[in-house]
Amino acid sequence: PFQVDCAQEWACSLALLSRLPLASAGSGHIGESKLAFVWARLAGGVTVLGTHLHRPSRDPWLHEQQMLELVEFIGRIPGPVILAGDLNTTPWSKTYRTLRRVGGLIPANTLRPTWPAWPLAFPQVALDHIFVSADLTVTAAGTGPAVGSDHLPIWAIVARRAFFERGKAAVRGFALHSAP
Repeated sequence: PFQVDCAQEWACSLALLSRLPLASAGSGHIGESKLAFVWARLAGGVTVLGTHLHRPSRDPWLHEQQMLELVEFIGRIPGPVILAGDLNTTPWSKTYRTLRRVGGLIPANTLRPTWPAWPLAFPQVALDHIFVSADLTVTAAGTGPAVGSDHLPIWAIVARRAFFERGKAAVRGFALHSAP
């Protein structure tokens, strides 16, 4: 029942849908490359960020610039962060390694092919990803069924890493599912 999108902008087709209330939300652009994104802060201070990077096959320099600007932007977000979207990067690419090494982000799952969902019977390449900051953990992740896009949807169940509060471990969790 909760959502934020950037449909009011001609070149943006991003939306973030949530079952959980959004403490705050919005959309914008990152850096000189003008990478579009949507974001929401959930209760408890977790920030969810969704974006769609430029295809490296069309302009590898723009793709790399967007990834570097994205990593720098995420580094300025206080608290736990979840990044999700069509990042147009594979687990063996330089920009994927940038997210992991420079950004300190942890992939929900590395080898879940999501594209193309058609016309082939089985997707061949993992281009869509969910990453979490080190203070979060992924307890499960996967792909959903083909729902009309040329990419399969992705999902993850994310929880805060256990912390001790008066001698008892407490874990809070929530699910992040993509929408068709």
